[in-house]
Amino acid sequence: KIFSIGNPHDLGMTIIEGTFNGLMNQSLDQKILLTASLNPGMSGGPTINHDGEVIGINVATMGNDVSFLVPVAYLKNLLDILPVQSISPSNWDNIIEQQLLENQDQYINAYLNMDWASLELGGAFVPGVPDVGLFPFATWRRLLSKNLCFEQRHLARYSQGGFGPLKSALADYLRVSRMMHCSPAQILILNGSHQAIDLCARMLCDPGDAVWMEDPGYWGARNVLRANGLELVPVPVDVDGMMPELAPPGSHPRLVFVSPSCQYPTGVTMSLARRLQLLETARRHEAWIIEDDYDNEIRYYPHIIGSLFGQAEQPGLQRVLYLGTFSKTMFPGLRLAYLVVPEALAEPFAVGNAELYREGRLVEQAALAEFIEAGHFSRHLRRMRSVYQERRTILRRAIESRLGDRVSTAGGQAGLNLAYLFAETLDDVELARRALHAGIVFRPMSMYYDASRGSRVGMNLGFAAVSAEDITIAADRLCSVVEAYLVKR
Repeated sequence: KIFSIGNPHDLGMTIIEGTFNGLMNQSLDQKILLTASLNPGMSGGPTINHDGEVIGINVATMGNDVSFLVPVAYLKNLLDILPVQSISPSNWDNIIEQQLLENQDQYINAYLNMDWASLELGGAFVPGVPDVGLFPFATWRRLLSKNLCFEQRHLARYSQGGFGPLKSALADYLRVSRMMHCSPAQILILNGSHQAIDLCARMLCDPGDAVWMEDPGYWGARNVLRANGLELVPVPVDVDGMMPELAPPGSHPRLVFVSPSCQYPTGVTMSLARRLQLLETARRHEAWIIEDDYDNEIRYYPHIIGSLFGQAEQPGLQRVLYLGTFSKTMFPGLRLAYLVVPEALAEPFAVGNAELYREGRLVEQAALAEFIEAGHFSRHLRRMRSVYQERRTILRRAIESRLGDRVSTAGGQAGLNLAYLFAETLDDVELARRALHAGIVFRPMSMYYDASRGSRVGMNLGFAAVSAEDITIAADRLCSVVEAYLVKR
């Protein structure tokens, strides 16, 4: 049975009878499963981990402008206070409406205080989310169907290192687009960038080894590396990228994690001088560099920026591992990434990857190989660049025309986000909280900095998944929130 619930604030919920271990009192014969009723075309529901346990429920804020994950712990506490006999379809409306409205700040705080990427969000201006509506799903479905048949049954087996034709297609693509010379044997196909980072940490490091991290930087990478017992060393970033000379004295890195082509979240591009300095630093310390080529394909000017991997091809300098992903260029749910390693690491990494993760997914890889070779990928990229550049221009115009010299941005030449820094000191977490109440999402820039160092404050705004019309409306609303906050300070 499904019961739809609404309220005057459009905070809709749907109650589905079923089993939901861990949420309700285990003595109940019937458990309750909650899912969110979001905007048309959006799918709400429980988030389930690899063990099949529900870890959270998607809900919406006022007006359904923003959806996010409410951890199960909050819902369990919410429902545990209710007498068992009071839970029935007839009174869910009042119970859920009252409890969610009373605890809305608690849910917003959960989002703002988490430095991990598991929280699900939608709407303006969630950073790092592509517009999946632009993807040619009909073409992709045809290629999948072509490879998902009895004649292609060999693709249903385990693999090691990835699908050969896909690796060959990627080697050709990287030679043209990133000025990289590598053989297919140097390329590993992986299930997302986090697996690639985890593999590098396991294969190249011992617990306690130091990793230089960009500061500010991507906390997803920080969390993966920290989970491997590594010591994270924040290294400042300026308009030219990571500043190796400002690393703590006496720090000897085993790994250096950088995104030189489009640094996240600032969007700056590492200068040639800094690249050469970093390569020399890695040689001197016998360290390995993970080059996260984040969002490089989504560039808004015609110049090709060579990869750090390509610049390190001289003998003795090839200590770079290049990481690419299709999450932004195709769609996040694809969960396919690739890692290009130096020749000396190709065989041990292939064996280590196979033993640690047990590879497969050859059907998708075969479809992707043809998607690239037939030119669909290049056409899709050109279309995305055009659409995203228009949206980026609209957002910049809307923000800068209202806020003027109170904000500044150093990047914006590539990627799916714009990072705005405030000229004055303020509490950007509190500002983000107020924006969430108004139905606008942004990540506070202070959250990207290491807690041991001072941080800049600002707004990380994602524009790719928001239509041009909605960007104008949402940016106007956001600017009103910022102006009201600055006046009341």
